[in-house]
Amino acid sequence: MKATKIMFDNMVIDNLKANWDIIISTNKNVEYHVTHVLMEEIKKIPDSKADLRIDNLNRITELVSDEEKSTIWVMGKQTFGSRLASKESSDIYNSIGNNNPKHTNDALIAEAAIEHNCTLVTNEKRLYNYMKRNSYDVMKFDEFLTFLKSS
Repeated sequence: MKATKIMFDNMVIDNLKANWDIIISTNKNVEYHVTHVLMEEIKKIPDSKADLRIDNLNRITELVSDEEKSTIWVMGKQTFGSRLASKESSDIYNSIGNNNPKHTNDALIAEAAIEHNCTLVTNEKRLYNYMKRNSYDVMKFDEFLTFLKSS
C-alpha cells in the first residue's frame, strides 16, 4: 500500500503533543515530511516557551521521513539545495503569497507540499481554501485525526 505523504504547516504543530498517541499508534501507512521553513518557525519560539520549542522539535524529528526543500528561492527565506522552480511552482507561490510578506512562509510550505506530492495539514482558513479551490491535497488538523483513526 502506498504511503500517504503528510506535511504540516506551522499552525498545527502545537497540536501534536495533545494528539501524539493517535499520531504514533495509527495503522495507516503515513510518511511525514517537513520543510526548512517549518523548522525555522519552530526555532523562533521564544526562550520563554523553550519547553514547547524543544517538544515540537523532538516530535517532528521523530516523525519526519525527509526534509523537503521548496523549489522557490526567496531572499532571506531559503536554504541552499533548492532547485530551479517550475512555472507551476512559481504560480503557486505567487498566488498564495500574494506579494504579502506575511504569507511568504505559508506560500513556501504549500508549494513544497504540492511539489513533493504531500497532503498539507493546516488550520489556516485562507491557505486551506486556496488548496481546496485548486484541487490540491489538504486537510484541517481535525480531518487529519479522523483519517488516522479510520480503518
